[in-house]
Amino acid sequence: MTENDYVDININRHGGNKQSNKANVRVAPRKHSWRTKILGFIQYRASLGHGTTLKDVCQYFNKDRSQLSGRFTELRVKGFIENTGQERDGFTIYRLKK
Repeated sequence: MTENDYVDININRHGGNKQSNKANVRVAPRKHSWRTKILGFIQYRASLGHGTTLKDVCQYFNKDRSQLSGRFTELRVKGFIENTGQERDGFTIYRLKK
């Protein structure tokens, strides 16, 4: 995935909040790695016949939702994953985009 990871694609969600901007710069060097890990996990679950929620990923990697939700948004916006139209435990279920 080629993109400038220092650009915050979620900026409209936090209205340019200075703390959110600082956090984006701090995590930028690790964004690609996390997107790769998340895609691998989604692919693994798909091989078992399961969709994947943000909750599934956070539990597996022992991370808070706020730490990985932006990576989900980036993967969806870039067309790597898609919403299945279903939910589990109040979380949207995703799959690799066909």
